Amino acid sequence: MSKRRTNALSFKQVLAANSLGLIIAILVGAVASIAGIALLGISGWFLSAAGLAGMVGGALVFDYLTPGAMIRLMAILRTAGRYGEQVFSHDHLLQVLKQLRLWVWDQRVSAPAWRSQRQAQGDLLQRLIGDLDHLIKWPLAVVMPRIYAWLVLALVALFAFWLAPQLLIPIGALGVIQLMIIPWWLRRQVTLPVYRQQALALHRRQRFLSLMRSLVTLTIRGRWQTYAKRLDTLDLRQRNDQARIQFWMSTARVLAHLTTLLCLITSIALVMTPSANGWQLQPDVSATLLAGFVLLLLGANEVLQINLNGQIAAAEAKLGLHRLNQIVSEEEAIESTSISASQCLNLEAVAGVYPQVFGPSLLAHQPVTVTFDYGHNYRLQGASGTGKSTLLGVIAGDQSYEGRLLWGNELLNPRQSEWRRQLAYLAQQPVLFQQTLGANVRLGNEEVSDEEIRGLLTKLGLGVWLDSLPQGLDTLIGGQGRSLSGGQARRIALARVLLRRAPILILDEPFDGLDRVSISQICDLLAQGPYQPKMLIYASHVASDLDHDVTTINLMSP
Repeated sequence: MSKRRTNALSFKQVLAANSLGLIIAILVGAVASIAGIALLGISGWFLSAAGLAGMVGGALVFDYLTPGAMIRLMAILRTAGRYGEQVFSHDHLLQVLKQLRLWVWDQRVSAPAWRSQRQAQGDLLQRLIGDLDHLIKWPLAVVMPRIYAWLVLALVALFAFWLAPQLLIPIGALGVIQLMIIPWWLRRQVTLPVYRQQALALHRRQRFLSLMRSLVTLTIRGRWQTYAKRLDTLDLRQRNDQARIQFWMSTARVLAHLTTLLCLITSIALVMTPSANGWQLQPDVSATLLAGFVLLLLGANEVLQINLNGQIAAAEAKLGLHRLNQIVSEEEAIESTSISASQCLNLEAVAGVYPQVFGPSLLAHQPVTVTFDYGHNYRLQGASGTGKSTLLGVIAGDQSYEGRLLWGNELLNPRQSEWRRQLAYLAQQPVLFQQTLGANVRLGNEEVSDEEIRGLLTKLGLGVWLDSLPQGLDTLIGGQGRSLSGGQARRIALARVLLRRAPILILDEPFDGLDRVSISQICDLLAQGPYQPKMLIYASHVASDLDHDVTTINLMSP
């Protein structure tokens, strides 16, 4: 029985993408944060002690070198720590971005071709860019400030316990309020506006592009101002949400400052005692250390404020993660078929389908029942729209279908890895990446040498063109082969397919846009030599020498 499994992304995977780099960044950042507030505390103690030493006449014996050295050390640690944190955190960020790009690529590759074609590529690209941007900031803007805040508060609590144990009461209350209650309340207030703002941004982009595409027609009919007002309405709603987010953020900051002030007043009150001359410090509490504690607490407040800023980033990251997981494809895990030679491929009432969100799936062509014997070559023939490309896509595992595929007598899932290792597939619209020429060809076989690539490209009629390139195989080609002609792009994609040396070769319009000489060269490669497949299935509107020794399968129009 088949089961469904998904490759959903999680925050845990984001942290694990470069865990060592993240740990180093956190340690270095923690040193910088602790050094920053320690600098304020030591400075407060030093200034107070120096003032008291002058008042009581102890300036001649006052040790100012040790506190001065400690202040310089804390300043150096703070500066070096911030620099190191930036270096290691950005290294972690780049590693996370790399893993996320690979994850997105895996999801796009595993998704059925019909789903990719139905999605608007521009909208999807903008969504992915925004979601990835929100997600990669999560460790830096949410996790690290939260850890720093707890560490700094723990340091303040230790100092407070050493100074006067009763000070742990206001410090504990400060931690509960500033690190738990206020962040929880703020996150509840800003989550909905953040979600709504992201949805409005996507809707506004679609509305703007629609307006630009129809601008001439709307101008002629005098309706463009009406559509422009709709954009103004969306802008106003976005500004209102942004103002709402800023209002709640400012309110949280005010509450945090008031909490710190209340903690400070309470702490001072707890170490004071009434006397005949008024209120004075308890005998076991040092005035200079209390001054250092006050500045230490004020410095810790700045670190706690940064943790509040991360609540907006947390809401954005959660939304980005949710939307990224919407592109996850469910993979069907079934028992793999043993792919052995000397078998035949049977298609029983197979028809490519295009699933619909509402209603039944649409058949791409009439159901086909046919047998392909291993060791023979086949050509699919028929008028446009009879389903030649769709049927080839079904065999290659790149198209949803109805019916049954059998390898011998065993049920075959064309998407299983063992089957895909046995075949090479040239689609009607081959994909070329914005990489070097050699890198594009090596996607078929990473271990192939430069000499073999040059030899194969020469046999495909690209030798003169290759020699004219200043950088040869290291020449960078544009995405989708924009810097190449249609014939050059198709032959480069064909070279990638042939280098797989797969026993089963599936070609969809391999001769499209090629001259007779190039077609003859390709036929010679496929008819004999190391690139000759055991089974060849192809569809072509162009007559070639391959047609002389193949079995022709005619597909009828619906």
